[in-house]
Amino acid sequence: MRHDLGLKKVVFLLLVSMSALAREKAPEPLVPPTFPAALPLQFGESAFPSWEFGGGYNFLRVLEGADTNYPIGWNGSIAKNLNQTIGIVGEISGNHDRAEGVATDIYSFLGGARFSFRGETITPFFSVLGGVTRSSVSVDFVDPLFSLTFDESANELTFLGGGGIDVTLADNWALRAGADIQRVSSDGESGDLFRIQAGVIYRAGTSSSFRSAPPVSVQPVSPSFGGQGGAPLNEVSVEYAFLRELDEGGGNVPFGWNVSYARNLSPSFGLVGESGTALETEGDVTASLWDFMGGVRFSSRGAATTYVEALGGMAFLAVTDGTTLETISKPAIQGGGGVDLKISPSVAIRAGADYRAIFSEGDVFSQLRIRAGLIFGFGGTTADETVAAAPPPPRYQEPERPTPPPREPLRTEPPPPEPVGPTRAAPPREAEPPTAPPPPASDFDRGHSLLRQGDYELAAVAFMVHLRQEGSGKFTVAVGLFCERNNVAAHVVNSGYAPEFFIVNIPRSGGNCFGGYWGLYDSRDQAQEAMGALPSAIRAPGQLVLPVSRVVR
Repeated sequence: MRHDLGLKKVVFLLLVSMSALAREKAPEPLVPPTFPAALPLQFGESAFPSWEFGGGYNFLRVLEGADTNYPIGWNGSIAKNLNQTIGIVGEISGNHDRAEGVATDIYSFLGGARFSFRGETITPFFSVLGGVTRSSVSVDFVDPLFSLTFDESANELTFLGGGGIDVTLADNWALRAGADIQRVSSDGESGDLFRIQAGVIYRAGTSSSFRSAPPVSVQPVSPSFGGQGGAPLNEVSVEYAFLRELDEGGGNVPFGWNVSYARNLSPSFGLVGESGTALETEGDVTASLWDFMGGVRFSSRGAATTYVEALGGMAFLAVTDGTTLETISKPAIQGGGGVDLKISPSVAIRAGADYRAIFSEGDVFSQLRIRAGLIFGFGGTTADETVAAAPPPPRYQEPERPTPPPREPLRTEPPPPEPVGPTRAAPPREAEPPTAPPPPASDFDRGHSLLRQGDYELAAVAFMVHLRQEGSGKFTVAVGLFCERNNVAAHVVNSGYAPEFFIVNIPRSGGNCFGGYWGLYDSRDQAQEAMGALPSAIRAPGQLVLPVSRVVR
């Protein structure tokens, strides 16, 4: 009888212990939701089309002699983009005229470089091309007595400079409008053609222009022509200029100089003003050509910074024989580009060339200028801040489980003797209230924990769940497109493990990529302000503000 009571007490205590353990509820596991088949990739975020195919209409005007118009024309082009800014272009175009038995055809076969400055909707571009223009004239003379057909053709060396804009219609389609000037030369003679074009662009394939980010270090940022410091706010150049007059009877003017000042509004865009002089002396007569120009400059920065610029202003010609002075002023436009080679954080060597057109009483005078000199940066940078070393990532820890209440130890001594008389039932032991489990973390917090552990796929899923639930009507900053895991890891570190940085999955053909974003904001203005305050280590050209609906659709 006593042994039976002891066995019952042991079983009762074991049941109480198991009940206390059952109250400890484990954290809920993260269940991946159904993920959309594909997410949109915006050109102008941190990606660019691998190929661009274009076609459209051409209007051509010959700027020599009678200024003939050729309103019937077409063009086609193909471009292979090497990065977000620079592409290699091949182009063919044709213009035709039929009037009074005379048929004129002008075909151009050109190739060169295109510089694009991609935005969410509008992409300005500038092209520098060279090649061959083939023109042919056919005359059919018909008389009652006889008929005569005369054909003549010529191949002319051609250089083209121009630009325009692309306006995005959909993910792969855009409208293009542009204009350019072509310089054609043959047998010592040259002339100018002005062209207006309009058409459509099809974009095929996408690539990422982001490379692995450099390690984060503590260093003050000084005015720099590339790297983390962005661009110097101010740039002043002093250059030698060689001038070649391209019109018939023109010559070389080897004595000249040029100075310029640029105020950079971003690492890729700046406002420019410049002045230059070309000096020529023959006997007692001295002629000097002065120019005063202003416009815009687009730069692609690195240890070697390439740039293109488009300027407009006035050109002044002064001629003196020592006793009298005559001056003429005419409007002028200028387009060109070059490269800056950094030799110190604030000094670079510049080499470049530009084409200038001066307009005078219906005539156009063309000039080619070659420049070389030094450029100095000062006044801080477009990313003027100190890059601080990122703290080590916090170690992920499991949520702390509640401590169970102390248990009464099992007794090993024999039970006390039974009392004589009727046995009273012991009062039931009052059950302790269950301990409430800790509140589960939000999907955004779970995403950051997984991001620190390097589990980017599940982190992106958790962030997407949060965006679908809480992102309605909000805006974010598109930081970049990362198709390599080390790029994601570098941006997590370089962001300082900031709670604003998050990623989402972007399935691509042949693999999976991640889109990096910064913060959730109630208005576009707040997101725009946050974009200007991004850590310099993750700041890059092409970043823009997007509605969250564009990310989760």
